[in-house]
Amino acid sequence: MDAGRTIPYDLLQPADIIVSTTSANVSRVIRVGTFSKVSHACLYVGSLEVIEAIGEGVVNRTIEESVGADTLAIVLRHKNMSAAAAAIIVRYAGRQVGKKYDLAGAASAAPGVTKGFICVVSPALCVGLAGGEAANALDQDAKFFCSELVARAYEQANMRLINRPAYQTNPDDVYTSHVLCYVGNLAGGEF
Repeated sequence: MDAGRTIPYDLLQPADIIVSTTSANVSRVIRVGTFSKVSHACLYVGSLEVIEAIGEGVVNRTIEESVGADTLAIVLRHKNMSAAAAAIIVRYAGRQVGKKYDLAGAASAAPGVTKGFICVVSPALCVGLAGGEAANALDQDAKFFCSELVARAYEQANMRLINRPAYQTNPDDVYTSHVLCYVGNLAGGEF
């Protein structure tokens, strides 16, 4: 992936993915927990707006509201994106606005988590997460965490980002997906 090219918002296309991070403690925890440089993923839907799953749930916000506090925001685009696929992805994401945030699901998507359990110290010491993988497997559209929403929207267009279900996708999985190409940075520099 190329790095460090700052682009203006008008180069964004519907269904582009923005992976990002901030200097906030929660971002730091996510980066450490996922061994990543990014802590969030959202979907650009056009008209300078994104749809993203944040603490308040799935929301539609302006891109300025979304990336305003970011220290790094990277735009990625699927190698085989078509206008028809982008429309499916954006339409699906739009139908999820208003749904709740899935905190337990987000925690269970981190590396070292297996079958809805967080493995603490060693795989032998596991703590179950209520509402994690098992609940998401039953109703994949009930609630979302950030990268799950993005991956699930892409699944609707038969464009998987990784070889696991969306509810097991973390921001680093999106960032390192081999089907996505680097477009440019909206914020920050080196990554």
